[in-house]
Order: sequence, then C-alpha cells, then structure tokens
Amino acid sequence: MVIGFFESLPSFVKTLPETKQLDYVLNQLKWMEKNFDDEESHHRLRKAAMETVLRYSVESNPFYNDERLLYVFCIVGKLSRTMGMKLVMEELHNRKQFYELAEFYVKWGEIFAEERNKERFNEIWNEAVKANAKPISRVDEAFR
Repeated sequence: MVIGFFESLPSFVKTLPETKQLDYVLNQLKWMEKNFDDEESHHRLRKAAMETVLRYSVESNPFYNDERLLYVFCIVGKLSRTMGMKLVMEELHNRKQFYELAEFYVKWGEIFAEERNKERFNEIWNEAVKANAKPISRVDEAFR
C-alpha cells in the first residue's frame, strides 16, 4: 500500500497550527523541486503537489487565496502532463482563486512575456488592474 504525502509527514507536523503545517509542506515541496531530477522523483513531487492542492484549494479553506498555495499550483503547472502552466492559470482565474493577488497575475503574465505574446501579456495586465490586485506596486513593477 502506498501512503500519501500528508500521511508520510512526521507526526509532530500534524500537531502544528494549520498555517505552520502549510509552511512545512511548502518547504518540503521546494526541497523536492530543487533536489529531484529524475522521472520517478518528478512523479512523486507532482503527486505531493496535487495532494496539497486538493487539501487546501477548497473555497471554504482559509488558505484558498494564500500566496503559498499559488507556489504549489506553479509546481503543478510545470509538472503537469496534460494542462501545463497556461491552463492551470486560466483555471485558477476562471474560479477566481488568487483573484486579488498581484503575484498570480505576475506569474501568469510571465508565461506570455517569455513567449513574447504582447497582446496576451497586456490582457493579463488589464485583468490584474480590473481585479484591483494587491499590492498594486507589484503589478506596476511587473507589467511596465
């Protein structure tokens, strides 16, 4: 029987406040991302990231719009075999997750900046302004 990512965490983690648990999980995922370089390791990282997303990405969850969770979604987007970053970001926008978080639009816009798709980049910028994403200084810095 294969145990899940959260089940495999040390027992002391489960006694921490939920926000500290998320910090611990995020640090674990970052470590995995930095140190795993083969296909099997990427598979484990993808599963761990998906498990994290499923745990915290429920509208009633207090971490639904937390920037730490956005980082996890970025891992999912990078490692997804079917969706990729573009579709992950589109889906998040459609469900209004991270809707007022400037860093969401920055990450989304970076995809199109790398592709040199100025039209779509500007559309993302307009979405950030329309959503009144905060901090606005981060939007201005990234899109100007």
